[in-house]
Amino acid sequence: MQLKCLISLGQTHSITQTAAKLYIAQSTVSKNLKRLEDELGFPILTVRAHQTHLTPEGQYLWTHVQKLDAQFTAVIEHIYAQKASTPITVAHSIIPFERAFLPLFIQRFAAHHQRPVHLINFSPAAYADSLNLLLQQEATFLLMQEDFFRHDSRISFTPLLQARYSVIVPRQHPLATQPLITLEQLAHQHLWVWNSEPPVRSVVQVSQLIRDRVPSATLTPVVNIAECAMYAASGAGLGIVPSVAYDTGNPDVVYNFLDVPIPINYGVSYLRTTKKEAYFPAVIHDLTTAVKTKKDLWS
Repeated sequence: MQLKCLISLGQTHSITQTAAKLYIAQSTVSKNLKRLEDELGFPILTVRAHQTHLTPEGQYLWTHVQKLDAQFTAVIEHIYAQKASTPITVAHSIIPFERAFLPLFIQRFAAHHQRPVHLINFSPAAYADSLNLLLQQEATFLLMQEDFFRHDSRISFTPLLQARYSVIVPRQHPLATQPLITLEQLAHQHLWVWNSEPPVRSVVQVSQLIRDRVPSATLTPVVNIAECAMYAASGAGLGIVPSVAYDTGNPDVVYNFLDVPIPINYGVSYLRTTKKEAYFPAVIHDLTTAVKTKKDLWS
């Protein structure tokens, strides 16, 4: 504050105008300048004809301090400008629904904001790698179901869509015509169940429920959602995946809901500190709108 008072006074030559410019009391200006003189050990102010002027030493000091202040301001402005141009990076797992709504999200966000949006894909199978994308700030946001990060205290989550688990069924299979498949209908089936490592809590719950209720079913964990669909399409069994993995363009299989009381919150994860960023509300709003718009058309 002392240097701010000096810089302003060198421009205004007035304690009153300096106080008004800095939004502080005149007495505060005087105290700061007196304190600066005491610390420097030489006078920097003189009063002539009821006007405050800088002494020769004060003028010399003011000239150099003003230059340093201008340089400092330029550096800060550059840092803020560079930060504002840093892309917002959204990590996704390439499921068809994300391929449908992410282009709309980018369009909506770009219509009102200069900050660029970059997309990167990740494999949900590699939990530690997925977590590090956020912790190392390689991704700003990561699209996934809520229980994937096991309520890590460093991570926040905003739901975009309530989902459930689905069964991937070959189109020629008798269960293909059943929009809601019960556990009992999975008897004697080979089930390819998507999961990550360490396991996702809701997947563990679904798997345990199947084992308890349908002991004749065979469960095999699969780390890639697309592989669940490929196994089902080949006739090697049925897939169990989150319903957001539904692929409307797959001609070989259908996705029917599994009748279990285990909901999924699909949404976006991010570092808790990201909530403080100016762009955060707009990103969440545009993601929510894009998801809702495409969900209504997704069939």
